Parts: sequence; structure tokens; C-alpha cells
Amino acid sequence: TNDYFTLVKWQQRTPANTDIEVNSWEFEEGKGGWEEWGDEKLRKVESLGVELVPQTIDNTVWATSGSTWSISPLFYSDKIRKEASLLGYTGTAYLQDSLANYLENGKSYKVSVTVDSITGIYTPRITWSIGSNYSQNANSSDEYSGSFTANSSTWGNFSITGKSGSTTTISRVSVREQLPMADRATNYLNANIPPGTSVTVSITVDSFSGGSGFYYTIGGYTSPTYTTTGTKTITTTSATGDQMIFCCSDPNTRFVISNISVRPAAEMLADTLNTSADTQGYQASYVPAVLGSDFYRAVIKTGALVSPTWSSGATYQTFLDGGGDSIALVTSSHAPNQGATTFYDDFAVQLDMKAGVGFLPPIQQ
Repeated sequence: TNDYFTLVKWQQRTPANTDIEVNSWEFEEGKGGWEEWGDEKLRKVESLGVELVPQTIDNTVWATSGSTWSISPLFYSDKIRKEASLLGYTGTAYLQDSLANYLENGKSYKVSVTVDSITGIYTPRITWSIGSNYSQNANSSDEYSGSFTANSSTWGNFSITGKSGSTTTISRVSVREQLPMADRATNYLNANIPPGTSVTVSITVDSFSGGSGFYYTIGGYTSPTYTTTGTKTITTTSATGDQMIFCCSDPNTRFVISNISVRPAAEMLADTLNTSADTQGYQASYVPAVLGSDFYRAVIKTGALVSPTWSSGATYQTFLDGGGDSIALVTSSHAPNQGATTFYDDFAVQLDMKAGVGFLPPIQQ
């Protein structure tokens, strides 16, 4: 059964036109694509795993076959270089530690190659491949990227080949796993917004590129979908609760958000009860029977504070050994208010010993 306790009108005060504090962001476990960045900014990024190709280009990482390829030669430090051959020689540059040792069957990977310079008569001038599982051609200097799903029956090492008449310089090779993309980033605000409260929400989109855009929800309100930079401001009375959630399911959308502001239009007295589920799935709630009475939002029940089942032979030791929970009331406030947002005169705790027996003496402060 649930345990019940009473907390009479315990509220947090936020003055009119004062920001409700935005806390740290929480992201879906095991997924990527979001990060806190810079000075309290939220950024949507690619969801990529660790780098599988060492980013140092030297003879301990790369090897060559044929006379046309060289690793970090004179005048081309930390680069892979291919010279043209009038005799028709081609050759190959490849990783000494085969990339196939690090791929996992069925997973998706992103391949990126930076070609600094390239010349030649015949095309494709150069080609890089991973066995027969993946390949890409290049005929001009550029940043190239592609993706593939690893297949253990066709993958192999990462290698680069080129036409005999081509000359090229490569400064970067990258292979990273493409991780599942999280659809949302959640922020638990520092105050619970009561129903009917008028709030002004403002965000600044510092940068935006690609895809179908993003939106946010705050309680029962859903913002428009944003696809441009600039400051976006709305006022709503339907925002309730303590969560602000940014949503974006398009893996191609990238953006940076700053200056997130949530302000009540009038003084707000917010309930301090956290109704979010804890790590065990328990969550507190108000007892519906008292809503609208003088004890509005006063009696709280929670399955997280459950006493052991009572029997006629039970003693206080039964409670201690059976995993009973202790109840603590903690009052606090935060800078810069230094206590100005916490108001109370006194409180008391009284426990019901068991059905039909009565209550323990109250503990009052």
C-alpha cells in the first residue's frame, strides 16, 4: 500500500518577470546527438562513436605498396601523398592495423576523407575502399563523407588506390560508428509551473542548418517548428509542469540554442513536490480527494515510502529490518535570493502506527 503524508501549502515563490532557473539537460540513455556546449548552450550534433582510424598520419599507422605512394614525406608532413607515374605504376596506401579488426557486423559507420589536392587526366583519380563492403571515388579536392553497414563477408582493410597519372594529397581519414539518434533533450526546471500560469518563453537560435527543424514542449504547450536563426518568443497560459523538452527526430538537423528563458507574467507560487518517477519507477502524487479543499495540494502519497506488512507480532525492529524508509523534510533556497523564495512558519510530522491503533506523537518544528 501507499504511504501518505501531509505537506500544507509548501510552495516556492518566483517574482513576476524573473527567470525560472534552467537546470542541466538530460539525454536519452544510450543515444547521442545532443550536448551541452559552451556557455549554457544546447547543441544538436551528429551521433557518432569513437574514432576507429588513428588521426596521426605516419609510418607507424599507414603503409604503402608501390613507388607512387608515401606517408608524411618531405614537404607533406602528416599527410598521405601520391605522385603521378609516367611508367603506369599505381600502388596502394593502407592501414597497418586492419580496420576489419574493429568493425562490428550489422552496425552503420560514417567514413570521412579530406582531399587537399588532386590532379590527373583519367577518372576516377583516386578511390578508397573497405574491402568490397564500401568504396568512394574522388576527382577534386574536397571534404568527402559517406556511410555503410558493416558486412563481415565483404569488409576488409581501409585502402586507397589511384590512377597512375594522378597526383593527390590526403590529410585526414576517419571512420566512426553511427550511433542511434536521441529524439529529445529534457530539462527539469527549478520550479513547477501551476495550471493557468501565464509564462513568456524565449530562446535564441544561434545557428541552424539542414533537415526539418525542431520544436519544444513545456507542459501542455507545443512551440512552432523552428528552421531559422534568431530570437523566438511566445507567451502561453497552457504551460504546466516542471519540464521543458526540445524535440528533433531528423538526423540531418543541426542547431545551437542559447539564452533559454522561462518567465511568469505575475508572481508565481509553485508547488515544490517532485512528481517525476525515481530510479525505481516510484513517483509521488497529490491525493485527489482533497483537491479544492482548504488543504489543496496538501496530502501526498507515494509508493516509494512503503512500510513492511504489519502483523500482530510486529515490533519496531520489524520496521527496521524489513526495509522501512525514513522520512526527512529539507528546506533550502538558492542564490541570488538567499532564502527569499522559501516561506514557512512551522511544520509537523505524525505517523500512523497501524490501522485502528492510532498515531505516534507528532514531531513539530
